[in-house]
Amino acid sequence: MNVILKHRMVASLKNKVPMIFAILGMVMMFLAVLYPYGMNWYGNRAADRFVALVQQDQYRQAKLWYYKTCANLPGAMGKDASRYFRQKTEAGLELWTGDYLAQQLNKDLLDSRIDVLSQIGIKPGNLTKCRNIIYAQELANHYEVTQAGNIIKATLQIYPNDPLLVAKQEEYRKQLEQMVIYRGPIQHIFFHPLIAYPELAFDQDAMSKGFNDWFVTIREFNLIIESLYKNNYILVNINDILEKRTVNGATVLALRELRLPPGKKPLILSIDDLNYYPYMIQNGTVFKLVLDKQGNIATYSVNPAQKEIIAYDNEIIPILDEFVRKHPDFSYKGAKGIIALTGYQGVLGYRTNDSNSPAYADEEKQARAVIQRLKATGWSFASHGYGHLDTPKISLERLAVDTLKWKAEVEPLVGPSEVYIYPFGSRVSPEDARFRYLQQAGFKVFCAVGSGPYIHFGPEYLLMDRRHIDGISLCTQADLLRDLFNSESIVDYSIRESTAFYSNCPP
Repeated sequence: MNVILKHRMVASLKNKVPMIFAILGMVMMFLAVLYPYGMNWYGNRAADRFVALVQQDQYRQAKLWYYKTCANLPGAMGKDASRYFRQKTEAGLELWTGDYLAQQLNKDLLDSRIDVLSQIGIKPGNLTKCRNIIYAQELANHYEVTQAGNIIKATLQIYPNDPLLVAKQEEYRKQLEQMVIYRGPIQHIFFHPLIAYPELAFDQDAMSKGFNDWFVTIREFNLIIESLYKNNYILVNINDILEKRTVNGATVLALRELRLPPGKKPLILSIDDLNYYPYMIQNGTVFKLVLDKQGNIATYSVNPAQKEIIAYDNEIIPILDEFVRKHPDFSYKGAKGIIALTGYQGVLGYRTNDSNSPAYADEEKQARAVIQRLKATGWSFASHGYGHLDTPKISLERLAVDTLKWKAEVEPLVGPSEVYIYPFGSRVSPEDARFRYLQQAGFKVFCAVGSGPYIHFGPEYLLMDRRHIDGISLCTQADLLRDLFNSESIVDYSIRESTAFYSNCPP
């Protein structure tokens, strides 16, 4: 009986096999029809969520979402999901680039979003286009319009007739047509390190008068650069205004043709003694320049309450870096300023003058890292003499010893420089043996101190005057500064009135 039942069951199943396969086939066909719709629904929503997270700058969550919803899907499903992610990020990248061009999104945020795409391997079809547009715009922001146009032209070879690229090409062409050759004076102003802690600078001790005379406060510096910007000044690198020409077989320095938008005026800015001597630290400057975790320049100090402070708003370097980031048109080709260094007490707050010190290797390493970052972000260096000696008052022999020390200790850190900024601002004549010695040592640009813009070209050298911006000029030379800014609206009376020398700064 059992055998008969088994035979009947087997026969029944055999009869049903075609029907089962038919049903399975129908299910597979049904799933095949539904799959594109399901993947379309899934892929679009997963990719939309990813783009939204990136746009909200939630980069970690965005990457986790991608790995959860796309990267770990098997086989064809993963490839199909990736297609939706590429399409959505392409649209997002186009939107973000437009926001950047409309100044509604800063470059740092846009770079961070693009970095997320690169980190997880998403390559939108417009990635090269958008990257090149960003690079070109950054160049154009700093008046490098010809280079910007060339980048767009090359990118059009990859994306022919792209509307945004065509529009940018025309924009740069018009911008270049509007630029004119600048033929006016070239201003050069200089500062000392900022007063970060006025309660130490203006505490009525023996140093207070010097700080009142030769330094400016944080607030004063901020107001000065805002005024310079509003008055159409733009920072230039001293090397961008000079060129070497061959005349009768000899190399001579000449003024380079500078093309700027109408009304813009070039300005060179320099900082003297950014060494942070002990007397400065004791009387209210920061202690040194440092690199933060992101590799940006910050300052280190210990405030009067004995708390260690890392800051970005109490010294010229980070303040100007941030100002140029927000106002790129304040800088020609990304220029910031010249840092004029001595060497007798180290550089930038690092005691690199004592090679026998147990801390020397670490001090030198940190100083080099800071210097490398400064040079990469638009800052250059000049000699201010090794021992800050008054050039006209010392012998040729003493000048030679001083110069050799600078070249032995400071130049290996900052690199060669052709700029010599006279300590105390007093120059020597080009006919003087001391001047000729400095020329032989490799210096070609010699900066003294004067009351206005002054440039004189000689054979293989340039003489230039700098204007001192400090307590004396702000408080007593308002008329001389009028072409730069209105000093009456800049003097920090609330702080300077606390010193016995406030009489120099009548409100």
